[in-house]
Amino acid sequence: MIPTTYTLLDTLPLTPNGKTDYRALPTPEPANTGSTDYTPAQTPAQALLVRIWEETLQVQPVGINDSFFALGGHSLLALSLADKIQQAFGGELPLAALYQNPTPAELAARLERAPDADWPSSIVPLKATGDRPPLFCVHPKNGTVFSFTALARTLAAECPLYGVQAHSLDLERKPHDSIEEMAAAYVQDIIRVQPEGPYHLCGYSLGGMIAYEMARQLTALGREVARLVLLDSAPHLEAGFPSLAELESMDDVTFLITEFAEAVPVTEEALRPLAPEQRIKHVLDLAVAAGFHMEHMDLRTMTRYTDIARAHTRAALAYRPGPYTGSALLVRCADPTDSAEADPSWGWQALVGDGLTIREVTGNHRTIVDAPHVIAVSEHVSDYLT
Repeated sequence: MIPTTYTLLDTLPLTPNGKTDYRALPTPEPANTGSTDYTPAQTPAQALLVRIWEETLQVQPVGINDSFFALGGHSLLALSLADKIQQAFGGELPLAALYQNPTPAELAARLERAPDADWPSSIVPLKATGDRPPLFCVHPKNGTVFSFTALARTLAAECPLYGVQAHSLDLERKPHDSIEEMAAAYVQDIIRVQPEGPYHLCGYSLGGMIAYEMARQLTALGREVARLVLLDSAPHLEAGFPSLAELESMDDVTFLITEFAEAVPVTEEALRPLAPEQRIKHVLDLAVAAGFHMEHMDLRTMTRYTDIARAHTRAALAYRPGPYTGSALLVRCADPTDSAEADPSWGWQALVGDGLTIREVTGNHRTIVDAPHVIAVSEHVSDYLT
């Protein structure tokens, strides 16, 4: 979760024992960043979409050419927005359609025409232009491809970038059970988009595991994988994550604390007495109080997010990667806590061998895909692709 509103304080309020008193923090004022180049709705469909944009983002006025993401929309709000649009217009709206048509005008036009049945809903063209093979970028744990929007803007002009999002974002079905199963499904999706190689793959965080397994499976099918980019990713979950047995034994309270405690002050004492749906609402309330733009996130969307996160964590803990004979580029954030004996490849060298190239950039795991750090990431990736 990334804050979209900030409040500057002279000092932080403290509890009697010296810890931050989150309840005493002021409520951030919602940002009003409506367009300065305002164009009003021209059709009933545009008018309804504008209203949904304004309600979801708490921004007024919204014009028909205002991008959902430029106005502060993020991956979780995109899930909520897509649900609201489906309820208002009926039928299915793949989340990919919102990434491809982020303004009310574009989405209204998209809703008026039949979708392309041959295009997989998991493949999101974040940057469709360029004469090189597309770079397929696989989602992190949350299943969305929002993390790649900045990379798409800064990647070399000749390199298209397609996001690969989780199937379960659009379909009312259980998330995939394993990294191997996800990889197999996504391999079939990218073959539908690009029937022949060479293939360029990328994965951020947990997506690196999936992209790596996709490269192995494509190679086993006799298809050429020319490039594999691993963005701040390891072939296994680092220390600090629960074991697979611990994850399986967690109830929803323990998992919510494990998933969100770094971002918001969620505690077992607060969650345990609540009913299951109220636990999700409590986490949402804490996120809003901490400055995350989630006040209009619905419980259904947040519940789906936690289900996906839990399933993907389980899949990552169970994954046992085999060797890969191709080349790979690991772009990782510099970690000043690394000891001299630490493995700078984070475990990839043992799997890829001499085919691995490592590049370090500034930032941390959460910020490496955002400006300004993504500029260096983009330069390394562009050089590798071209």
